[in-house]
Amino acid sequence: MAKDNLLFKLDNLEYQYKYLTGNISTFKPRYNSTTKFYNAKGKKTSKKVETILSQLNATQLSQKIIDLKFEIFNKKIHHLEKILNNLIFKQLNANLHNETYKNINVLKSIEKIFTLQNFVQMIIKSKIIKLSISKFEEALKKHHDIDQTKISDIKDPVELWFHNHEYWTFYNDKTNKFNPSKIWKDVVLTVEKSDQIISTMMNSKKLKDLLSNFNSGLDVFLNINKDIKKNKLDDDNTTNDDKIKSKSQTSTSTKRQLTEEELIEQYDGLLAASDDEESDSSIIDENVNYNEVTSDEDTIEDNSNITEKNLKSKNNVDSSSNDNVDSSSNDDDSIKLPKAKKQKIQLPELMGGYYSGDDDEEDIDLVEDKLAKKQISIEPVKKNRRGQRARRKIWEQKYGKEAKHIQRELKKQYEERQQRQLEYEARVAKRAARAAEDEAYRKEQEERKEFLNSIGNSKREKKPVAKTNAMENHPSWVAKKLAAEKLQNTKFKGKKITFD
Repeated sequence: MAKDNLLFKLDNLEYQYKYLTGNISTFKPRYNSTTKFYNAKGKKTSKKVETILSQLNATQLSQKIIDLKFEIFNKKIHHLEKILNNLIFKQLNANLHNETYKNINVLKSIEKIFTLQNFVQMIIKSKIIKLSISKFEEALKKHHDIDQTKISDIKDPVELWFHNHEYWTFYNDKTNKFNPSKIWKDVVLTVEKSDQIISTMMNSKKLKDLLSNFNSGLDVFLNINKDIKKNKLDDDNTTNDDKIKSKSQTSTSTKRQLTEEELIEQYDGLLAASDDEESDSSIIDENVNYNEVTSDEDTIEDNSNITEKNLKSKNNVDSSSNDNVDSSSNDDDSIKLPKAKKQKIQLPELMGGYYSGDDDEEDIDLVEDKLAKKQISIEPVKKNRRGQRARRKIWEQKYGKEAKHIQRELKKQYEERQQRQLEYEARVAKRAARAAEDEAYRKEQEERKEFLNSIGNSKREKKPVAKTNAMENHPSWVAKKLAAEKLQNTKFKGKKITFD
């Protein structure tokens, strides 16, 4: 989702409010597009503007403007406070743990009395409150073209929206802990040399850049100092142009000081003829009558004479042109000289690279013909298609989060998240059902135990059982005992026999 341009919305709402209150002539919008839209000449846009302006309500508009200003301002101060807190606290904390730091005792006393975090928070808050209120008063003065004494005469709630902000109460309430004067008296002055630490912090380049960016952001937000910034930009551009002109003039003047003859004398005897120059000696010269020449020496002399004449004529032309340039530069330094265009020399393209083929001339000719046909052909060369990552980067820059591949990824992530949620809910339900079953089973077992205990208590007392010796009741001993008793009770039934 693209972020809303809150300043553009505020610009439109303020234009509409000024139109309703009749102060549109004194209002200068932040963006040119707002004036173009409300002063459009087309039929459709003009009708649209008429319908918008006819349906306006002053009370609703004023409330919308105040709410939007609060939103923008709170975002700005929150962002600045967050960055400054992190930056200053890290720096002071590092100095606190650095034994070589010269003001380490001051930081230790701050840590003991306030803690570094609270100290940094209060200092930053007081600084931002001062900057914000000074900018707010400056905006009131410039919008109404009044002095400090006449600010109390303004009664418009839209102009005095800042009076409902907490910063205004902090600034005016001297007993509040975030009041800048109270912080200076009760915090800064209580610890000796703490003001030096604050000044060194505030004079660092990073903090200066952050505060200057915050100031410029407030200028755009409060719609002030627009013309001053334009003039500064124009002055910077003119100074840059003057520097470039002076550099070009100095370079041209140094170039004019050396003539061609002096340059040739400097390099006389140092230049050797190249292969191309040696090959040029075989070119036919039209000024020489080769029928009259009898030897090579004559031709060399004639050619040298001709070349000397050509050089002299060229030097005369160049010297005259240089004189004209010098005179014209003396007359008017502001006239710019046209830069000589460099002639582009088109070298013939190589027909082919290194070819380590056969020695047959026919094969070499065929290869060269094919390469020549490829280079001479006018057929458009197919460009390789960009890779998937490159194409996706282009789509992201063009469509942002509305790109299809990003939407697919977001949809996939959403479906996976939903699936995980369903699985988690199923697991939770399963655990709950299992816990309910275990609880029911436990209750049932407890009830059963109680029932059995109640039954056992209601029964009569059990009779004591006489202990018997296990050895006496053993069947083998009983049988033996019976047999012994039988032997004792039996009578003799036989006949006695006597032997002689």
